[in-house]
Amino acid sequence: MGQLADFVLELMAQFAGGPGAPENNLVRFGLAAIMWGVLLVIAWSRQRTEDRPRERLLIVGFGLALFRELFMLGHLSMQMISGAEHNALCSVVVPVEHALTLTSVVLIAGSFLRYILDNPGLAKRYLAVGLSATAVVATVALITWPQEMAADPAIHFHETDSAWFIHLIGSLLLVAAIVILVREQGWLRNIVILALGFFLISESLVLINFLTGRAYNQVICPIGNSFYIWAIPLFGLVYLREQGAEKRRAEEALRAYRDHLEELVEDRTTELSNANQQLQLEIEDRLQVEAEIARRNAELAAQIAIADTISQSLDLKTILNSALRRTLSLFRMDSGCIILFDPKTEEVQQRIVAEYGPSGYSLRVADDQKVCESLGHQVASDLKPRLVGARNQADQPAVPGPLGRRYSLQASTPLVVHGRGIGALTLASNTLSDMPAQELDLLRAIGLQIGVAIENARLYRQTDRWARGMARLNELSLSLNATLDPAAIYQLITHQSARLLDCPVALFYVWDQGEGRAQETSSYGLAVCDHASCSFLPAESSLLAKLIDGQQLVQLETMDREIDLPDACRTRLGERSMIGLAVRGTGAPLGILFVAAAVTGRHWSPDEVELLELFADWAAIALENAYLHQQMEWATALEERQRIAAEMHDGLAQTLNYLNFKTDQAHEMLADGRVDEVLTDFSQMQAIIDQANQDVRTSIASLQEGPLPRRSVQELLQQVAERQGQDGWPAISVESDLEEPLYVPPTDLEQLARVVQEALVNANRHGRAQAIRLGLNGQDDHYELVIVDDGIGFDLDRHQDRIGNHFGLSIMRARAARLGGQLTIDSQPGAGTTVILAWPEPGAGEPGEVLAGPGIPMPLRE
Repeated sequence: MGQLADFVLELMAQFAGGPGAPENNLVRFGLAAIMWGVLLVIAWSRQRTEDRPRERLLIVGFGLALFRELFMLGHLSMQMISGAEHNALCSVVVPVEHALTLTSVVLIAGSFLRYILDNPGLAKRYLAVGLSATAVVATVALITWPQEMAADPAIHFHETDSAWFIHLIGSLLLVAAIVILVREQGWLRNIVILALGFFLISESLVLINFLTGRAYNQVICPIGNSFYIWAIPLFGLVYLREQGAEKRRAEEALRAYRDHLEELVEDRTTELSNANQQLQLEIEDRLQVEAEIARRNAELAAQIAIADTISQSLDLKTILNSALRRTLSLFRMDSGCIILFDPKTEEVQQRIVAEYGPSGYSLRVADDQKVCESLGHQVASDLKPRLVGARNQADQPAVPGPLGRRYSLQASTPLVVHGRGIGALTLASNTLSDMPAQELDLLRAIGLQIGVAIENARLYRQTDRWARGMARLNELSLSLNATLDPAAIYQLITHQSARLLDCPVALFYVWDQGEGRAQETSSYGLAVCDHASCSFLPAESSLLAKLIDGQQLVQLETMDREIDLPDACRTRLGERSMIGLAVRGTGAPLGILFVAAAVTGRHWSPDEVELLELFADWAAIALENAYLHQQMEWATALEERQRIAAEMHDGLAQTLNYLNFKTDQAHEMLADGRVDEVLTDFSQMQAIIDQANQDVRTSIASLQEGPLPRRSVQELLQQVAERQGQDGWPAISVESDLEEPLYVPPTDLEQLARVVQEALVNANRHGRAQAIRLGLNGQDDHYELVIVDDGIGFDLDRHQDRIGNHFGLSIMRARAARLGGQLTIDSQPGAGTTVILAWPEPGAGEPGEVLAGPGIPMPLRE
C-alpha cells in the first residue's frame, strides 16, 4: 500500500506540480491554461454569435483564470529559459500571484452563480463582496510582504498573516457560494457545488499546510493542486451540458410551436369544413387553402427528414451519400449527383453520383468524370438554383446530367456556406418535364441544409486533425528536450519536422553568426552532403537573406527556376513543394529549416504551417539550451583552472618562496660559520617541506572527496590562526562581535580561508609583524573581515608600479570578487597594514536550497 500511495503522489506531482524545481509546475499551469483557454474560446464564440447575458461573466471568469495560468507559466518559462535570478521579483510576484488566484476563484464562483441561478442581483452582490475583500487583502499583502522580507529574508510568504488572510477569505467566499447553491435543485447545481468544493479543498489544504508548519508539504501541495485542476473540467462539464440543455429546450420549443401550428391547421380545417356546409360557394377556396397547407407541411416534413438524415454523422462522405439518397427519394428523381469544389483551384474536390434502379437507389461511378461539373459551376457561382430542359427553357442547349446521360429535366441548387458556393446538388429525371417553383424553393432550402452539414463535418475533421497534430508536436518536443547534444538536436530537427508534415525530405542549415554563413548540418531522406558544396552566404540567395533578416516563413508550391536558391540546395531538394523557415533564438537566427513534399504542387494548409512554426520554436529553445550547456561546461572548466592556479599560489608557491628565502639565509650563515643555526633552519625547512607535501596530497584528495562538515566563519579563523601561529610567527588573536555563528556556503568559506592565509603570510614574511589581529564584524547589510598587523607596512603607490610575477594581491581581490565583495588595503611605511574584506550578507539557506512559494520556485544566489 505504501508503494501504491507513493506512486499516486508521484503521479499527482507530475501533473499538479509542487515543491521543487521550476519544471515541476509546467504541466500544472500548462494543463490548466489549456482547459481555461478552451472554455474561454467556446464562451467567446457563443457570445459573438448571440448576446447571452447569463454567459457574460463566464467570459470574464474564464479569461482571468487563463491569464493567471499564463502569467505563472510565462514566469516559470522565463525562469527556466533565461536562467535569471528572480529573488528581486519575489516582493511583487508572490502577492500578485495569490491575488490573481483569489480573484479568479471569486469571479468563477460568481459567474457560475449567475449562470446557474440566473439571478444578476445575487451574483453582483457576491462579486462586490468577494472582489472588495480580495482588493483589501491583496493591498495589505503588497504593502507588508516587502517589509517582512526585508526584516527576515528567510521568511516564506505562507508564514505571513497576509497569506493566511488571503486563503481564509478565499475559503469563506467559496463556502458562501456553496451555501447559496445548496438551496437550489438539479444535477447542474450538484456538479457546480462539487467543483467549488474542489476549490475549497485546495484552499483548505493550504491552510492545513500552514498549521502543520509545511511538514507535509510534499504531500499536501500535489493533492491541493490536483483538486484545483480537477475542478476545471467539472466547470466545463456544467457549461457544455447546460448548452446541450438549452439546445434541447429550443428544440422542444420548436416542436411545441410546430404542434401549435398543426393544431391551428386542424382548427382552421375544422372551421373551413363547418363553413363549407354553410357556404357551398367557398368550396374551391377551401380546397386551395388545404392544398397549400398540405404542401407546406410536406416541405417542412421533408426538411426535417433531410436534417435528421445528415445530422446522424460528421463524416463528410456519409453525409453526402445519405443526403443524396434522401433527396432523390423525396423528389422522385431518376438520378442525381453532389459535387464539391476546391476553394482555391475551383476544381472538383469530391463527387457523389446515385441512380434509381430495380433494387432502389444506389451509388454508381460515372463513365464521364465531368458530369454535373458545368452546371454545378454555374449555380455555385450564381448562388441561385437552375432548371435545365424545362418547358419554358426548351431553347437552351442540353447539358449532360448524372452518369453522363441526357435527361428531360435537370434541377441544380448551390451548396452555400457563409455566403459562398462550395458545390452543387443536381437531380435529373427522364419522365418529368418541369418542376414547380415551390419544389425548387424546397430544393434550395435543402441545399442550404447540406451546406451547413458539410461545414460542420469539415470543422470536425479540421479540429480532429489539429488535435492529432498537437499531440504529435508534443511528442516531438519531448524528444528535442531529451538531449543537450547540438549534433543530436540537428538530426532530430530534420527527422521530426519531416515526420510532422508527412514529408520525405528535410534539410537543416546552421547559421554561423561570426562567419555570416549557413552550413548544412543534418538532412532526412537525402545522402550526406559534401562540406564545401553545402554551405552558402546570404548574398548567394535572396530567399536565404530574407529568412535570416527576419522573414519568418516561405511557402513554395512549385520549385521553378525563378526561385533564388543556391544550385546545391536546389539540386538536393529537387522539383518539390517546399516550406522554408528560420529557427530563431532570443537574439539571432540559429538556423534555417527546409521541409519538402514528395511531389510538386502540394498546398500547405494553415494548420501545417502553424504546427511547423511551433516546432521551430521548440527547436530554437532546445538549441539554445544545448549551446548554453556547452558554454556552462567551458566556463566551469575555466573557473576550475583559475581555482587550481590560486591554490598553487597560496600553497605551493608560497612554500617555495619561503624555502628560497631560508636557503639564501642558510647560505649566508654557512659563509659566516654559524653551522648550528644552519642546522636549526634546515630542521624548519624540512618541516615546511613535509607540510607542503601534506598540503599537496590534501589538495589532490579534495578534488575527489565529498563535502566536509559545515564550519562557521569563527571556527575557520580560529583554525587558520592556530595552524599559522607556530614557532617563528607573531602572536595571532581572533575577535568577533557576532553573537551567533556565521555560516556561508562551502565555496565562499574556502575563498575566505585563502584570503586570510595570504594576508597572514604577507604580514609575517614581508611586514615582519610582531602581532596580528583577526576581526569579524557585522554591518547593516554586509560583513567585514579585518586583518591588522603592526609590521613595517609599505607604499601602496610604489607597490602597484612594480612589475614581476607577484600575484598575491590580485588573487586576493579576485577571491573577494567571487564572494561578491570588495578588498581594501590601507598601509603606510612604518605604520603597519590593515586588510579589510567586505562581502554582502549571504542567502538564508545552503547553496542550492530552494525557497518555494505557491508555485514559484526561487533559487538562492549560487
